Amino acid sequence: MSGFSLYTNKRIKKEKSTRWLKFFIDFDFSKKNHTKLRKYISSWAPPLLFNKANRKLVPNQPGIYLFFVKPDKQLFNEQSYILYIGYSMNLWKRYGDYINKYKPSEEPNYFHRRLMLNAWEDSLYYTFLELKNHTQAEVMEIEDMLIDSMVPPINRDFTHAFIKEQVRINRMQ
Repeated sequence: MSGFSLYTNKRIKKEKSTRWLKFFIDFDFSKKNHTKLRKYISSWAPPLLFNKANRKLVPNQPGIYLFFVKPDKQLFNEQSYILYIGYSMNLWKRYGDYINKYKPSEEPNYFHRRLMLNAWEDSLYYTFLELKNHTQAEVMEIEDMLIDSMVPPINRDFTHAFIKEQVRINRMQ
């Protein structure tokens, strides 16, 4: 997909080819971080359909957030696809950025975020892990472990050199 500037939000919604991003997973990386992340697994908030109305359910606290899509008609009990993992020192404010800044934008630099917010808008869910009393460095470390463990297709920054290289090579094909 070259020429992201030519992709309007209307075109993203219409053209299904923009939805076919490469998917990567290597369980060695998730195993490596599993013991460090285990204590957070049960602390995620219940998933919210991503929309303006649900912003009121998001706290003004630091934490990790996760976007995922979930089909209306499930083949298995819980079928979902993680698209993006991020962090913020104010989850409520960051949620608002996605609603008010990225979703309506036509800015080429926001292409992947616009793709996520517009192509899957009716099936896009949001959950968060509230991390009050954590420093920004601690929150970022947890985010990095999650991103490197799951390699979400919308994320662009990875900490592990091998993952960076594999994603760079394979997303260009």
